Amino acid sequence: MMDNKTRKELPDVFRTAMFSELGMTGRTVLLAVLAGLYVAVAASLKYQAGGAMVCALVSGACVLLLCVTAWRVMPCKKTVLLLMLALACGAAGLAHVGMMDVAPGRMSKVITPMLEGMWPYDLLTAMAWQEGNWSGGYLLVMALVSRIENFSQMYALKLIDFACQCAVAMAVLRLALRGGAGKVASICGMLLCTLMPTALLNGGCWMEFDALFCALALWGLVGMLEGKFWGCLLVGIAGAFRLQALMLAPLMIPLYMKKRIALWHPLCGLAGYVIPQIPFLLDGQGWEAVFGRYAVQIQDFTYEGAGLTDHAAGVFGLMNIASYREFSGMGMYFAFACALIVAALLITSRVEGERVWLLSAMLLCCGLPLVLPQQTARSLFMAGMLSLTLVDTREGVLTALALEVVSLCCYLAAIFNLEVLPLSVLSLLAIGAATFTAVRLVDALKEGARHEISG
Repeated sequence: MMDNKTRKELPDVFRTAMFSELGMTGRTVLLAVLAGLYVAVAASLKYQAGGAMVCALVSGACVLLLCVTAWRVMPCKKTVLLLMLALACGAAGLAHVGMMDVAPGRMSKVITPMLEGMWPYDLLTAMAWQEGNWSGGYLLVMALVSRIENFSQMYALKLIDFACQCAVAMAVLRLALRGGAGKVASICGMLLCTLMPTALLNGGCWMEFDALFCALALWGLVGMLEGKFWGCLLVGIAGAFRLQALMLAPLMIPLYMKKRIALWHPLCGLAGYVIPQIPFLLDGQGWEAVFGRYAVQIQDFTYEGAGLTDHAAGVFGLMNIASYREFSGMGMYFAFACALIVAALLITSRVEGERVWLLSAMLLCCGLPLVLPQQTARSLFMAGMLSLTLVDTREGVLTALALEVVSLCCYLAAIFNLEVLPLSVLSLLAIGAATFTAVRLVDALKEGARHEISG
């Protein structure tokens, strides 16, 4: 039997081990053991189709990359923090993998027929699939997925979504650190990025992989702020996947005027936008399919008699009756004018702090979708992810929470036909979040100007 002295020493030994700092070898062994445990748990989940081990290994690699990335910037290297970080990353991975067997109606009604229709054609013809609602980048991915034979295509799309969501999380961490956020707050923003309900619903219950264009766009923003040519290139490629990514393009103007990027960098962005859509040109669809995709979609919706908004919060969500003829063009012109106003404000300001650039990007991403016609429930996806780069303040937390509530309610209405809050209320909340972001941007510019004068 253990005496009283031994009983008292055991907890102390455990506590000492938890608060000790492991060396490189110890961390590597611990992470390897934890990764093995994650793969075992993920592979043991119930899968309807084959490929459980593939899902476990791919998601395990993503979780391990998340954990290592966050651990590198962790200010305190205690063992207990590594375990807690690994647990949080593993929970995010299991949450996404646990939704692998959720087969939304969109999979059987839209995606499966498209993949089956692409299969008989050669790869180039498949990438030029003549469907106005799909951009060239997404068609490229779908054409590649249509070639998969011995693995579930639905699993493949969901694994792509999770991998890209991890890339979004790492971009959020990088941007938060550049914006002056603390290391702990930046890591929390990164973890929230993978655990947010909209991140889970987007790929798991809707079969959309917006994380793909969002990852390209946010890493493009990282590159632009660092003055790298690949920043504009990635933003252009992201625009080829979804036009919403081009809401970051107006930042190229003030970045060039501030001599943070060269003139040929935006040209790289233009090339990145055109190259993924070359199959359209080779298929004979013309330049309108490349540069006029949004206008074509608007025209199609006009003929179909659709409304100006598709479960999306915004100014059109406050209108009971609205005509495409009057309001669709007005919305596009107004969004273009607002983007130029933000660019002009940054050009005329002498403040160049990273937080100002993040707030400007945030304003473009959460403000422009509110006035553009025919936006979907996913229109604030990138804004919600970008808001996590600014959660080191109370104002940032409130903005991120408001955008997540709006997006989640819009998702529930679009996917499950469940109206939690009226669209008018969600529209007012989204407009309030954008207005609050604009006020924060103006305050940041004023505060920076005061510091410059006093200095």
